[in-house]
Amino acid sequence: MELREDFQQVSQEISKLTKLSEILKDFDQNKWPHLKNMEDFEKIYYMTINEDIKRSFERLYEDGRLIAGQLWQTVYSINHKDQYPDLYSFVRHLETGWVNEENIRFLAVELNKFKKNYNWLVENYGYGVRAVKGMIELYEKQIEIIQEMKSILEDIKNSPEFVKIEKQEGGIFSFLKKLWKK
Repeated sequence: MELREDFQQVSQEISKLTKLSEILKDFDQNKWPHLKNMEDFEKIYYMTINEDIKRSFERLYEDGRLIAGQLWQTVYSINHKDQYPDLYSFVRHLETGWVNEENIRFLAVELNKFKKNYNWLVENYGYGVRAVKGMIELYEKQIEIIQEMKSILEDIKNSPEFVKIEKQEGGIFSFLKKLWKK
């Protein structure tokens, strides 16, 4: 992907984000659907497990795929000046979405719930559901990717180009005011 000229100063960081988003795109378009439709995921509907655990596994798929899809699409749309007029707006969009410490902690808590439910399933039925185990592993990988993205965004925020724009924008409150006007 060719990068727009005003982002060239952080092209290495954007390249890293792009590589991570390619992985997320594969997760969204291939791995999540495969685990849901081509593996043994339907077993959760035939087992007499409680409805909360079934719903938890459904949410695992829904949330995992949603997050992967949103993140790769955001990074792929970096060159759309109407969405991201400058580097500052692009970074802030990611940070106010999934790529921040609060959401990473939330995802880690959710991951632990999924793992706990899966362990309950194994303990009470004597076997697991391969697709659910694969989804848990994929969800965990996504959290790692989001952490990497957060680190890359920190590098971008330390770049002279970002600092210059941030001073012009007046910080996060100016950014939020622009969002509220839309």
